Amino acid sequence: MSVKIFGGSVVDRYVKALYEVSIGREAEFVRQINVVREAIESLDNREEILRRFSLLAKEGMVFVNTLISELELLPEIGNFLKLVLSNKRFSIILEICSAFEKFCDRMNDKKVFYVTYAKDFSEKTRNDLVQRLSETVGGTIEFVTKQDESLIDGLQIRYGSRILDYSVKSKIERLKKSMRGEIGA
Repeated sequence: MSVKIFGGSVVDRYVKALYEVSIGREAEFVRQINVVREAIESLDNREEILRRFSLLAKEGMVFVNTLISELELLPEIGNFLKLVLSNKRFSIILEICSAFEKFCDRMNDKKVFYVTYAKDFSEKTRNDLVQRLSETVGGTIEFVTKQDESLIDGLQIRYGSRILDYSVKSKIERLKKSMRGEIGA
């Protein structure tokens, strides 16, 4: 199967390789790649760390092995991360993860929304959200969900690079900033 992505960039070659391994289990791979991306994005000074791992493979391998263990990653994803590291390309791992998620969405002609909820993501809430999103973006809607009680209440929805934040936590943060005069009223 020949897969045409965006061109012949390094990121595209890694996405193609990962996609070919994931065929038949794309949703599972996308979920795990999303978890990897979120774990890396949560690092302080992540760009500096990723560049360093691209140069210092031993430090990078300790990090990758920790990710594999703590996130309980599929062996294929663990091997993929090790390959990216050994090829000294770990500095672009976030680009690879994002491109893979988008590519799988397009290949499957479905829209995958990542929903983080505080307390409850009931079937009624899910169905209402599917209906609204279908009217807006069309296509088949799929959710990847996770619970985060620190949101207090509400939810956050991520699609591609867009984030819709309907959480109480973010409303409180905006209110705090407003009261300190950090944002316009």
